[in-house]
Amino acid sequence: MININAPDYGPKPFKLFSSWMDKVGFEEVISNALSNFRGTRPPDLLLARKLKFIKGELKVWKKKWGKDVDCIIHLKKQIDAIDYVEEYGRITDVDRSLRLDLKNEVFMLEKANLMDLKQKAKGPDKWGWGSSCGDVYDAGVVRSIIQKGFLSVSDPPFPWMNWVPLKSDQETEVWSHVGKPTAFLVPPSRDEGSARRNLWTSLQSRFYYGCSEKSQNFLEAKAKTNPSRFLLIATSGGLNQQRTGITDAVVAAYILNATLVVPTLDQKSYWKDQSNFSEIFDVEWFISYLSKDVKIVKELPAINGRVVTPYHTRVPRKCNQGCYQSRMVPLLDKKKAVILTKFDFRLSNRLATNLQKLRCRANYHALKFTDPILEMGQMLVQRMRKKSKHFIALHLRFESDMLAFSGCYYGGGDEERRDLQQIRKRWKTLHKRNPDRERRQGRCPLTPEEVGLMLRALGYDSDVHIYVASGEVYGGETTLAPLKALFPNIHSKDTIATKQELSPFASYSSRLAALDFMVSDQSDVFVTNNNGNMAKMLAGRRRYFGHKPTIRPNAKKLWRLFMDRNNMTWDEFSTTTRDYQTGFMGDPDEVKPGRGEFHENPVACICKAEESKPMIHSKVDVETSETDDEEDVENENRSHVARLASRDGSDLGHMVNLENPELEEIFSD
Repeated sequence: MININAPDYGPKPFKLFSSWMDKVGFEEVISNALSNFRGTRPPDLLLARKLKFIKGELKVWKKKWGKDVDCIIHLKKQIDAIDYVEEYGRITDVDRSLRLDLKNEVFMLEKANLMDLKQKAKGPDKWGWGSSCGDVYDAGVVRSIIQKGFLSVSDPPFPWMNWVPLKSDQETEVWSHVGKPTAFLVPPSRDEGSARRNLWTSLQSRFYYGCSEKSQNFLEAKAKTNPSRFLLIATSGGLNQQRTGITDAVVAAYILNATLVVPTLDQKSYWKDQSNFSEIFDVEWFISYLSKDVKIVKELPAINGRVVTPYHTRVPRKCNQGCYQSRMVPLLDKKKAVILTKFDFRLSNRLATNLQKLRCRANYHALKFTDPILEMGQMLVQRMRKKSKHFIALHLRFESDMLAFSGCYYGGGDEERRDLQQIRKRWKTLHKRNPDRERRQGRCPLTPEEVGLMLRALGYDSDVHIYVASGEVYGGETTLAPLKALFPNIHSKDTIATKQELSPFASYSSRLAALDFMVSDQSDVFVTNNNGNMAKMLAGRRRYFGHKPTIRPNAKKLWRLFMDRNNMTWDEFSTTTRDYQTGFMGDPDEVKPGRGEFHENPVACICKAEESKPMIHSKVDVETSETDDEEDVENENRSHVARLASRDGSDLGHMVNLENPELEEIFSD
């Protein structure tokens, strides 16, 4: 063979990983290639042809034994299968021995991958030759991302999910990215620090209560409703985004002195649920409960003896009271009936206290699920209670669509990039995002593994029962395996109810989401891996009804901790996690008034008892979607009054259609 390591040999003619030389058949391939090569050329061209021939033979041989990545995935699936059997029954010594052999084989393959990666990191001058050698990696970049933990030696769906269930029954051992165990061992029960805390209630919660009663100067519907104004609403997105639109529609109708027609639910967007309002919410209760606040009718009646076709338009996001009055009052007086389309987040977070309290009455009291949903949801809660005195509800958004929209990268290599890029093509206006920046800014949903680590670090033991509300998790059981290793008692509506019991809801995503909403609402602790609409809606609701613990990950700080965990002990990790999560546990006063969405932090509707202790000082760094110059919307909109009153329908319609389709609906639940 040619000694390509000889001094002054120059660039290598093609890729040749050192790990290939350890594989069975490598020498035979080279030997056969040299003996089978035929050619007559000048020496330099002959050598080039010979090297090209050897490269071709190596490619054929490489395809026969396949990719190490595929082999690793296959082996890990076998390991997961044995782990799964172990969870539900006893396994034999033969199974344990097989599992150990499989793990050793995975270790050797990942070690070979690491060898290749280190070789690639030595730099292009010692690695490739022009473009024919494929991708050339900058040595400094590769070395840096390995050291920081962004890149693992394995390339299955999620490289940092390299879990090995347990050499003993006392601790969960996490394997490092380079395939060898570290000092990062998860204990079976909480440490003394977390044991001193009450994990299931907030110490300050007894001093706070929901209060949404109207004041004496709040005008009732019969005194202010204009009989010739009718407001219709077309909601948008999933169940919780639509719920936001419905509650805001009640307030909008009150501001405009209009009769509200029962809102129309979104049946066309991503969620494709054909349910109408009365199939999810108790429409009679909704109308009756709010009757003194806003006049509500089921259908648009004839106006002045004639049928009116409602005029379609749209208001800006975060439109305040002045915005509605300046834009909509002239239009309602002219058209009599107006339908506001894509009605999501179209009402400001900053309103007068009486209007905020009306918002709360609509959200927390008037919107009640139908009896079939209530009965099924309550049955699911009771079945969770039979399993354990306390339980956690985890809202896990880790579907492929969610990951694609987020712009985040989870280490799944080319396969993940291809999958998510294909999904991103659905949104033509979706801008390309920097995955590292998204993660640093806390915008990437936590992985199931990271959620499990956070909960164990906060002090929740492995015997805790968890109800998981989620769609189809990207990566399936492989992705969920780390969470199940930390918390074996994982449940969902599909595991605690029969197919027959769920059949009336099975074809309706919003009704299924309503069941998850009920269980999550009544759980002792609610946890989310994201900051989507369901998480926000439940956070606000749980504050209103007693400040039940609601854990939102402080992703801006936790991401670095997760990456560095293999360089610290479990005690260091758990202590730091508890410190970072201060202010993200659902305690009273942990979020400044006015920060975040009102539905997430309904401060105007939460009262404090006189004997309460001083407010909690938190370390919260909550992003707010409300801009500081929101009040400028009113000034900007006043200039439209005269034009709106005189324009004809075609001009108005043209103005409305200028708005691009929003992308937020994927975050709806």
